[in-house]
Amino acid sequence: VADHGARVVMEHCAVHDGAQGGMLAAHGGTLVLSHVNCCRAAATGLEVRQGGNAFVQDCSFFKNGRQGIIVWHGARSFEARRTEVHSNEFETGVLIEENSKSAVFNSCKLYGNG
Repeated sequence: VADHGARVVMEHCAVHDGAQGGMLAAHGGTLVLSHVNCCRAAATGLEVRQGGNAFVQDCSFFKNGRQGIIVWHGARSFEARRTEVHSNEFETGVLIEENSKSAVFNSCKLYGNG
């Protein structure tokens, strides 16, 4: 969790089998993820909301119980590069809500979701 202005950097890590969601950025917190696999969370793999920021590069979000990535409820920024989102079970691999400031995907692969 990156919350209340915290900045969390994760490189070459795995986040899996969470009883709820995988990772969260909110209230001015920032997640910087590189080569991170996030899978089998009961809910969403990565959630960015309420002024949160996330930058993901060369990551994978798969087999989560809901979306792989959700950017909503006033998220400040989200950017993904060379990231795969696949095999997430609920509705869609990625959900971006209209009141989020920005969401950018560059050279990403989204497939086999919901």
